[in-house]
Amino acid sequence: MIRDGLLAIGLVAAIFTQLRVSGAPIGPGEVSLLLWLLLSLVGSAHRLNAPLSSASQRLLTFWALFAAGLCVGLITAYVVGERNDPTLMRHDTIAFALVAAISLMAAIQHDAPRRLNRAAWLAAAFGSICLGVQLAQAFGALPTWGLEVWYYDRLCGWTTNANQLALLCLILFFLSLHLLETAASGSAKLAAISLALLPLMAGLLTKSDTFLLSLVAGLLVLSAIRLWHWLRTPSGAGTRSSAGMLSVLACLAMLLASAPLVYSLVTSETQTLRSVDSRTKVIERDVAYRSQALMRALDRSVESGFLGLGPGPHLMRPANLREPRYEAYPNFEVHNTLADVMLQGGLLAVIALVWLGGKAITGTMSIGLTYLPTLLAAVATFSMTHFIFRHPIVWFVLTLSLVLGSYARPLVLRRQTPRPPKVMEDRILRMTRVGLQGVGGKRRVKATGRRSAGSH
Repeated sequence: MIRDGLLAIGLVAAIFTQLRVSGAPIGPGEVSLLLWLLLSLVGSAHRLNAPLSSASQRLLTFWALFAAGLCVGLITAYVVGERNDPTLMRHDTIAFALVAAISLMAAIQHDAPRRLNRAAWLAAAFGSICLGVQLAQAFGALPTWGLEVWYYDRLCGWTTNANQLALLCLILFFLSLHLLETAASGSAKLAAISLALLPLMAGLLTKSDTFLLSLVAGLLVLSAIRLWHWLRTPSGAGTRSSAGMLSVLACLAMLLASAPLVYSLVTSETQTLRSVDSRTKVIERDVAYRSQALMRALDRSVESGFLGLGPGPHLMRPANLREPRYEAYPNFEVHNTLADVMLQGGLLAVIALVWLGGKAITGTMSIGLTYLPTLLAAVATFSMTHFIFRHPIVWFVLTLSLVLGSYARPLVLRRQTPRPPKVMEDRILRMTRVGLQGVGGKRRVKATGRRSAGSH
């Protein structure tokens, strides 16, 4: 329980960059994650010879390919004479090593499904508590203790960037919905619903365009998954509930899409026109520099032969931006996860990342889960305009998806007689809640039956 609590605290607190000591690269989140890694290593020392699960094998394969891509990229940068900032290279290398260790240890640990499920509950609860405190500070109910919780009119909370808080809110919102789907009791379902409210509220207050886009994309993907499961359900089984869920999701998507229009109707016309004009200019500027960064990243990738240029940023800061400060070395990222991974690890790293994400999505969908693949789709949408590869909570979501998919898949493959998808889904979800005990029990029962038959 202590280990899972440390993991949950670290996943959430690692994104609160304002809580770090001034000038220090780590804060309470990173300290919690390092303590969790140390305790997990000690606790798993006796299992070094245990066979690896398919989730562990996939993660190990990915990180091996990614490390190879970075090494090749570093050699390529040396050959072509690329100038890199050693400080930024060291920062990315340490960050990659940390998230690799977290994802691998989370998958290798004993009873991984149960532990990760518990860590998800604790992370959602701790995240909601932190967001509640930040909202209270934002509206003056609590002192800010020297923290800047607003960036102009955008809520940034304890982060230095409102988009970082938006990413956390997006993950906590859909993670709470996943907990709602897999909850075993009515009280647990009610708790999961309550845990989804504050992330949604805080995410909207960040005024992040990517948060809204990812939210709408996630709801659309969820509707598609629900429709897919509904079409696979035998006639008359779950039709009413599926149709009701699709209607609710469609209403939510339309409500979010029409939010700007509703806002314009309840505000004064002059203020709305000014706001729309100002917002349009900001969006145009944002799209312009992001497009330039993407084109420049593509050019640099071609120059490197799609081999990458090693860890660290490889673009110069655009002249019309104030941050980061101008330096002789490249210090600007593309703000697109696939493009940044391409620049650092080349085409090999991109293929490995797409393969791992595809395995996570297909694995969770194959066992009947709906909200977890939706969360993955929403995170993928968010990654189109931000470099989220280094965030530990992103890798927790990927690892959770891979672990649940790999442990529950044999239950589907061993079935000899077809079952209604809803019944199959319920039985698989019950297995993910109790870990691997049910699988071991079934194997022991089969072995006992064979021995009994032999004795007679």
